Amino acid sequence: MIRAMRRVNLPTADLNRDDEPAGYEHAYLKLAPLIGGATMNGGYYELPPGQANCPYHYESDEEWLLVLEGRLTVRHPGGEDELEAGDLVCFPGGPDGAHKLTNSGHGTVRMLIVSTNNLPAVAVSRTATRSVSGPRVAGTTSWCAASRASTTTTARSNPAGRRGAARGRRRGGGSAASSAGGAPRRHDRAATQTASRRAAHRTRRS
Repeated sequence: MIRAMRRVNLPTADLNRDDEPAGYEHAYLKLAPLIGGATMNGGYYELPPGQANCPYHYESDEEWLLVLEGRLTVRHPGGEDELEAGDLVCFPGGPDGAHKLTNSGHGTVRMLIVSTNNLPAVAVSRTATRSVSGPRVAGTTSWCAASRASTTTTARSNPAGRRGAARGRRRGGGSAASSAGGAPRRHDRAATQTASRRAAHRTRRS
């Protein structure tokens, strides 16, 4: 018996919405579980005018962004660019791939982001602290809804990955947060441990 191909129709799919802070309201869909993806992550997003999907950040994974509809403002280490439907860009892993995606237009932006799926995976931002267990959505993590006042590292990993992230913090003395032209800063290790413990009880749904 031939197994049916797994597929999802993006324009008609039911999207997820989380309780995000002002300025970061968006709808999204995790794609890998729906189509049987195992080695890559993918996310489909709809951004209303004036909204972004995440704070300015970079990740350890490489990400590709394809704008499907609307005009999207991309902040990156070199400044800002405006993308339109059909534009495809790549954000490399690490500080050179730092970005923030904002709908500065009047209509809804629809976009697709795919990424590598390395473990442990780390996202670094000035605006949130949260450790996330299990699969993430390419282009966003639940730390968008976390505290917006500290320099942070967000890791998604299995237990071994979390131990690896902890070893990395001990070697490096903290996380590197990036803003355009900004230098890495240290953050309070105890605060990070506290945030990680809290996050363990608030792991976002798969």
